[in-house]
Amino acid sequence: MKPIRLKVLLSALSILVTTSFSQAQQPIPERKVRTMEITAKYLNIPLGYNPWGTVMTLSIDGKPLGRFGLDLQEQNPYFWGFIDVERYKGKKLEIVVDNIATDLSTLTNSDQIVGHETLYTEPLRPQYHFTSRRGWFNDPNGLIWYEGVYHLFYQHNPMSVFWGNMSWGHATSPDLVHWQEQPHVLFPKATTGECFTGACFVDKENLLGLQQDERKPIVAFYLRTASGLSYAYSLDGGATFSDYEHNPIVAKAVGNERIDSPKPMFHAESGKWVAPVFDHRFFAEENRNSMTVSIYSSEDLRSWQKESDIGEVDLNAECPDLFPLPLDGNKEDMRWLLLLGNASYVVGNFDGKYMYTEGGEKATYQDFVATIPAGCHYYASMTYDNIPEEDGRRIQIGWMKKVFNDPSTYAGMPFNQQMSLPMVWTLHSTELGPRVFINPAKEVESLRGEPLAKEQNVALVKGINPLAGIDSEQVEICLTAKLPKQGKITLNIRGIGVEYDAAKEQISVPSDGVVAHLAPTDGRLSLRAFVDTRSMEIVAGEGRVYIPLLEEFPTEGYNVEGSEGVVLEDLALYPLASIWHK
Repeated sequence: MKPIRLKVLLSALSILVTTSFSQAQQPIPERKVRTMEITAKYLNIPLGYNPWGTVMTLSIDGKPLGRFGLDLQEQNPYFWGFIDVERYKGKKLEIVVDNIATDLSTLTNSDQIVGHETLYTEPLRPQYHFTSRRGWFNDPNGLIWYEGVYHLFYQHNPMSVFWGNMSWGHATSPDLVHWQEQPHVLFPKATTGECFTGACFVDKENLLGLQQDERKPIVAFYLRTASGLSYAYSLDGGATFSDYEHNPIVAKAVGNERIDSPKPMFHAESGKWVAPVFDHRFFAEENRNSMTVSIYSSEDLRSWQKESDIGEVDLNAECPDLFPLPLDGNKEDMRWLLLLGNASYVVGNFDGKYMYTEGGEKATYQDFVATIPAGCHYYASMTYDNIPEEDGRRIQIGWMKKVFNDPSTYAGMPFNQQMSLPMVWTLHSTELGPRVFINPAKEVESLRGEPLAKEQNVALVKGINPLAGIDSEQVEICLTAKLPKQGKITLNIRGIGVEYDAAKEQISVPSDGVVAHLAPTDGRLSLRAFVDTRSMEIVAGEGRVYIPLLEEFPTEGYNVEGSEGVVLEDLALYPLASIWHK
């Protein structure tokens, strides 16, 4: 046996020597470091199509700024990403990239984004829905009104058109319509992890002791994936955020536990701060997930305790939200809503610990009512905080999602995904009980141009199209139709059919498998359709039905037709202006 063992040993040694020699002939990728003084606004970064390839760490004067996985492609980039570094002018930027053979010379510091000449004019760029200039985004985060400005923070990957590197992007608007993208406020870091979904609130009583002048601090409450629920705070109106020194606020438990998406608000009746969260645990020994929506409370914003949960849920229950709404506009009759990421909700009462149904029972997942029909493209809905009392609206924005982590809707573009229009939620009495109506914020109407078509009291006749000759990509269609009991009407939107059947009391989009119940109101159908480059949002029945869809429209043009006896009492088609260019 010994000679055989010796032969095997010598053979293995020969392979080892040969392999080592062969490897020595190849250039070995190594960590590369580049430093530069920041003299201009943007760090431009050439990126490939793949979501991952190496790791890049950025530091400012020795302090970590962010850590990103990326596909660095210095020769033939798919697109150019960027980081806004203007606030660090005069400081030293250190760039460290692992396992790469290039010298990082193509990363540039410039006052322009590479490719800025075509920004917002790309072929598939939505023109009146918010999109980020570069990269992937998903959930809206931290929606807050502060000192006359609407802030939209959002989950963002500045380094790829795929999900990853979760940072908080930032945009601001004076009117909920015209958005200006701002520098990022939160980046992933090696020690604390990525920056997942959360919400912002104003610490009006300075419970955290952060206030330095007359301006009240804005506080972001969100998940740091490696450490737990954390605070970041802004003393300059939301432009920049700093980590709270006592993070994490709710530490991450050992093992596979994720407490995510806190949405804090002050509950006056109990005198406490409360926050619904998505609580996700994995039990390895049983190979099962346990997910619920929990209510946490705090008296001082420093210590949070779990009060209750609604039992088992699924992933559609992420991003919970909790707020009151007046029933039928009566502020003396307020009801509470617990809203989930798929825009389903339960109406009832809330005592600071438990959410109750209208019947007085503790709410469970089975009590939630859907607002978005099956087949629609919508998720991670969130409502605005700190809206002025004189305004009083509950304004919501959602992420229009078709297939997660899929760039095909915007194929070939340097950006991926879009937000919905700002929608206003109101609560109304119906035969089924209190129900939410969803309508676009009135500010959207400011985008209207002179109507391209306008008709009144027109009987629909087969073969005659009141919308003939119109091929604009960005429009709003408004119609009110009077239908007989068996009446039908079809609106063809650039090759996508929207059908209404009065007898069945149904509105549908057959190409997407969308069907929703909608009874006529006094024998009439009201409908508004907002059509953008790659999407349409339909609001029907004065807001009883909301249908958000991402579409690759197969044709141009519009058409409306109906069965015998259908009369268009009002029809208007408005071109909608781009929010990006005057």
